[in-house]
Amino acid sequence: LPPEQYHWEVIYKRRFDTRPMDKKETPWDFGFNPYLRKLDEHVPRYIPKKLRPEGTKKRDGKWAKLYYP
Repeated sequence: LPPEQYHWEVIYKRRFDTRPMDKKETPWDFGFNPYLRKLDEHVPRYIPKKLRPEGTKKRDGKWAKLYYP
């Protein structure tokens, strides 16, 4: 389900910044539009240093390979 945005949020938070002290909770509050995100736009899974294969460079093998069907 996509994130929901109410009409009062559009008016009071996005169009006219009249509530600057409200807690930032939605992606729009952080200046991020979730509808523009692609499905493959995410950070891969991190592999801890003790689980990485031996003999690799420090920067290699830090992130798990991604396989899409």
